[in-house]
Amino acid sequence: MIELKKILYVLISMLPLLSTGCHRKDSAHQEPKMRLVATDRVMEFDIDPRTYPHSDCVFAHHTSTGERYLVYLNEQLNRIQFYLIDSLRLSHTIELQQKGPHGVGLVIGYYVQSLDSVFVTPKGRKQIFLVNRKGELIGTWDYSRYLTRSGMSVMPTYSRPASPLVIMGHEVYMDNFPEGNWNLLNQDNMKDFPIMMKLNMETGTVTEFDLRYPSSCFEMNDIVHSRVWDGERFLWSFRRDPVIYASKDLRTMQEFHRESRYIKKLVPDLSSGDFMELIRYGASAPSYEKLIHDPFRGLYYRVVYPGTKVDKDMNISSLMKFKPVFSVMILDRDLNTMGETLVLPENHYYMEEMFVLKEGLYISENHIHNPSFNENKLRYRLFHVEQLF
Repeated sequence: MIELKKILYVLISMLPLLSTGCHRKDSAHQEPKMRLVATDRVMEFDIDPRTYPHSDCVFAHHTSTGERYLVYLNEQLNRIQFYLIDSLRLSHTIELQQKGPHGVGLVIGYYVQSLDSVFVTPKGRKQIFLVNRKGELIGTWDYSRYLTRSGMSVMPTYSRPASPLVIMGHEVYMDNFPEGNWNLLNQDNMKDFPIMMKLNMETGTVTEFDLRYPSSCFEMNDIVHSRVWDGERFLWSFRRDPVIYASKDLRTMQEFHRESRYIKKLVPDLSSGDFMELIRYGASAPSYEKLIHDPFRGLYYRVVYPGTKVDKDMNISSLMKFKPVFSVMILDRDLNTMGETLVLPENHYYMEEMFVLKEGLYISENHIHNPSFNENKLRYRLFHVEQLF
């Protein structure tokens, strides 16, 4: 009997340790082990007058033969531009037709499988198109008739840096967002809504996964998130939630509580108000913006907006797009926080354009209030990860 009590005591005493596998928390104020450091190295591309100097859809692409490309969506002209990184020049452009036999609509997202095989996602259409280097249509998949098992319809999927398409064999993994008024969402009516689905390119069928949105989304009234695939697991970072969620099987989630030292308090998204009030909130409220995987160093970067005070005379729409300042959290393979760097000076870097290469993290310097901003160039500063101890 005594031995049984000892066994029970040991098991009970281990419960706090076992539970950390479900919700692991570290301190935002622990001693940093790494930091981002701006280098003197700048990547600069000349652009033609018809290329808008800002894009919300920029990726780095590596070919099987070792060529490296900066791939840039020029939304205004519906074209994808490929720049050779090592020679800093334009290689080629894929002109995308909106209508006709090769029409793909107005493209606002893409995924480069190869130089001659590019998946594109059009605005407002529940379709995925595959085009070749000439912009010719070679594949179409339509999921407009898909309803979740609970009968809910989904929004169109857009392949952008915050949540790119994931291609595994003949299957496309996509994020799921519900159609309709998001202010009416709650944990009850979303309990059967899957966070991801996959489309079989051979059969055209759509399969949903068992994984659901975490409850924090509904507590904060915000389901917007960034999602990455690191080759082994999916990871999610929600805009109003310090927790990073991870899943290998898309059935269960692990939780990693990772607070930014620059966010004092997260405020729930507004569920009502006039248009300007909602815009003002979006420009001023702190948020976790983007999660980026660095496969070269086995790290993750979490982009954080600490928020700012909005004055009446400010151009709020410009502030929404060109945030004055942001930080980057550095996390290791196990999602431990290794450090966080405030990217300074203010109004210098454009938060929407970042990409990772073997030499480090590149961040756009094309902020419109940057004194060196030149609308005829794309300019990216290299940041190194520095080990502190």
